[in-house]
Amino acid sequence: ESDLIKLVNKPKYIKILHPFYDHYPINISSIDARSNLGIGLDTKVFLFFGFIRPYKGLDVLLNSLQSLEKQMSNYIVLVVGESYERIEKYKVIVPKELKHKVIWENKYIGERDIGKFFSASDVLVLPYRSCTQSGVVQVGYHYGLPVVASDIKGFQDYVVEGQTGYLFKSGSSEDLAAKLIDAISLNLLKVSKGINKFKERCTWDFFSKKLIGFYESL
Repeated sequence: ESDLIKLVNKPKYIKILHPFYDHYPINISSIDARSNLGIGLDTKVFLFFGFIRPYKGLDVLLNSLQSLEKQMSNYIVLVVGESYERIEKYKVIVPKELKHKVIWENKYIGERDIGKFFSASDVLVLPYRSCTQSGVVQVGYHYGLPVVASDIKGFQDYVVEGQTGYLFKSGSSEDLAAKLIDAISLNLLKVSKGINKFKERCTWDFFSKKLIGFYESL
């Protein structure tokens, strides 16, 4: 939106949120998903999902572990996705005494296997440094997960603070750790209601009607 305004004088446009994806497999039970991944039922799981690229800020998440460790101990960070760089660049960030806190799945994940990772998780983490929008948010909501994302513009329209998750100060590992603690304390019924309310504005029917209406108004 801001780029459009910079490039075009008084542009005519409409702002519509991207619809939810509804073609992914239904979530499997958390018990089965965690058993498959070797994760205990009482462990809190923070999920980073998607191709690993510099702008996605995985290092910000990994650097938050020391702050997180001061506030909780029974957690796992699940890093799932193929790295476009040498994965060792990220693994060396994790202190030796915390390496057991990170599970790495450094490979492309097909749609058939997505449900396992989301169903095993408690919170989806998106520590991006930049983006216009990310389809991973909608996938997380599809599986009922609260989202903790950086406070960049690409996420501000998709995360309802205290209802569907939290935004943290972009680049701040300390603030990310604090918001992760907040996220695991969210009432799950409240999260579910927040996501369902948000979904009402993110259906393909709503999207197409808004788009057609805008086109006809020109």
